[in-house]
Amino acid sequence: MLIPIAQAAAEAKFTIVQIISNATDLIRQVVVLVFVLAVAVFAWGIVKMISAAGNAEKLKQAKGIIWWGIIGMFVLAAIGGIIAFLRGELGIDTITNIKAPQFTPQSSPAQQQP
Repeated sequence: MLIPIAQAAAEAKFTIVQIISNATDLIRQVVVLVFVLAVAVFAWGIVKMISAAGNAEKLKQAKGIIWWGIIGMFVLAAIGGIIAFLRGELGIDTITNIKAPQFTPQSSPAQQQP
């Protein structure tokens, strides 16, 4: 399975840095998506806890959902940090600085002297 991918990469003349950069970009996007889902699970647990209204069984279930949401957020934040660390150590930072537009002052016709 990996041989055709490696062959296609060789034919397209991708560098290993480009391949790693694309892979980490994809992983980062997946991590962000799953992190959003973990936050949703956590929020759903909070809603379930509020709606438990003193029912011990429902409260226990809600606490379990909240814990899974917290664990998921922690794991995904750690994965994101590891990816950011590796990209920085390998020199694959793709963050580009956006230059602010520069305006040069021009004199108005009223300021010009004949």
